[in-house]
Amino acid sequence: MTHKQCPEPWVRNPRLWEKFKTMLTEEVEDMTEAQTRAIAKQEIANAENAKKVYNTVDAVPAWGKATVQKLVNKGFLQGDDKGKLALTTDLLRLLVIKDVGRCVFIGCEARKCVAPDFLYKGKDMR
Repeated sequence: MTHKQCPEPWVRNPRLWEKFKTMLTEEVEDMTEAQTRAIAKQEIANAENAKKVYNTVDAVPAWGKATVQKLVNKGFLQGDDKGKLALTTDLLRLLVIKDVGRCVFIGCEARKCVAPDFLYKGKDMR
């Protein structure tokens, strides 16, 4: 199996084939150098943010600080031999989702959830 797209629909419907060929020959507006550089700059920034590592509770963004502090206080997060937590943005996001999910789906004592409001989707869970 080649996993390639079968051309059968084009054989069955010649208009689709003609439409496809027209798409290949249509002129498209070229981007300016400034537009290309802006897109590249944004993509680089996105990649840098995705690679960000938080080594202390203070370095963690506000939306994740309470979760990380709770895990440190309970001894679940201790960091390396120098105390660096080395939390990536993706890992931090997962920890917060797990923490908030427990509050939202199981309920928490006294409704004192520490999750960001945007995770509650308008429900008063506090």
